[in-house]
Amino acid sequence: MPIRERNSSQQICHPSPVLDCLFNQRFMVCLQTGSSWFLRANACDNLVVKAFPVDSSFQMIEKDISRFSLTEICFSVVVVVVVVVVVVVVIVVVVVVVVVEVVVVVVVGVEVHVVVVVVVVVVVVIVVVVVVVVVVVVVKVASAILLLLVVVTLLLFLLLLLLLLLLLLLQQVVGEMYEWLHLL
Repeated sequence: MPIRERNSSQQICHPSPVLDCLFNQRFMVCLQTGSSWFLRANACDNLVVKAFPVDSSFQMIEKDISRFSLTEICFSVVVVVVVVVVVVVVIVVVVVVVVVEVVVVVVVGVEVHVVVVVVVVVVVVIVVVVVVVVVVVVVKVASAILLLLVVVTLLLFLLLLLLLLLLLLLQQVVGEMYEWLHLL
């Protein structure tokens, strides 16, 4: 049988061959896997939060994990996922706008400059969102997994900036090609 403990300030894991459930206000679960205990949030897609070695003498292991609040973890994960989705949607929208502009320039012969406005608005929004995510995740939850998600988000942000620059360059090239063809 798993050994259960209550403690208001710390969560206690006892080595056991079965799942050791810890019942307190944070609702965390300790799971023994090989030579480590993996602390995970049972209400947040089983996200592994922290791992620490099992005591070789099978004595009681006491770890203070008060900074890992389940609410903060889930909130941070949701924020990072939302930012990634926003970045992907923005990339798709900008590509569609550029394609439409190229079609309008080539077929109709009228130049429109919607892309510049879209790019400025998108960059400002993404910068604000990324700053908020970094503050929330780094300050509140110092988990390696969440920090990795933040790094991935920042890389996506840089990729978006590069894509926007390439699209602006493409717009200039298409405009010059249209003028050159029009002169012929």
